[in-house]
Amino acid sequence: MEGELARLAYPNAFHLTQSVYIHVPKTAGYSARQIVYGPYSVQLRGHVPARQYRGASPELFAKYFVFATVRHPLARLRSAYHFLSAGGMHKANRRWAAKNLSGFKGFSEFVRAMENKDVRDRIMRYPHFVPQSWFVCDESGKSIVDFLVRTESFETGMREVCRRLQVEYSDRRLNETVPRYPIDAPPDREIEQRCRDLYRQDYEVLGYELSPPAPAVSDRRRTAPLNAVIMMRQR
Repeated sequence: MEGELARLAYPNAFHLTQSVYIHVPKTAGYSARQIVYGPYSVQLRGHVPARQYRGASPELFAKYFVFATVRHPLARLRSAYHFLSAGGMHKANRRWAAKNLSGFKGFSEFVRAMENKDVRDRIMRYPHFVPQSWFVCDESGKSIVDFLVRTESFETGMREVCRRLQVEYSDRRLNETVPRYPIDAPPDREIEQRCRDLYRQDYEVLGYELSPPAPAVSDRRRTAPLNAVIMMRQR
């Protein structure tokens, strides 16, 4: 049974590179997939949490290099809101946004509306708004990935991933076009704090500060910024 689950969960791209990529929504995931896996990136499944891969094959999960891309929670929340409000990537995105986002006049009103539990629960169940820690942590809230690449220093982090996997780095970034939505004013301190309240575990597990961008990478199980020092789990 474990072998069958492993074949379902682990595409050949993972076996070829002996790696597992955790694709957190709105963290430059398609670019990361292209850089590491190239044409084999089409084999990868969508937004699968790390614990699901571990459950499918604990042996492979422990053996392979597990990495993820992450983003400052406020920047990710803002990006997801504007992306979906502008139509997203497909019909399902547009239908969901029309039902759940069309009533807000802007990002700040959207964030304030999540003070209501019903609104908050409905919004934060959608993949683009699910906390990043849900994808990289186990059931106890502990990170189980080996390496985090922060989008704030994407190239630095991805070059290190490629070096670890002995894959030639080639910049194949996708979705880098001019946004289809207007860029509103930077959120004020109130909105920043509300975002921290919503994504408290993300700030703590991923090591982000309230406003400043964080370093490029961090290691498994660490909860504080690494001041741009690359560290790895001891295998």
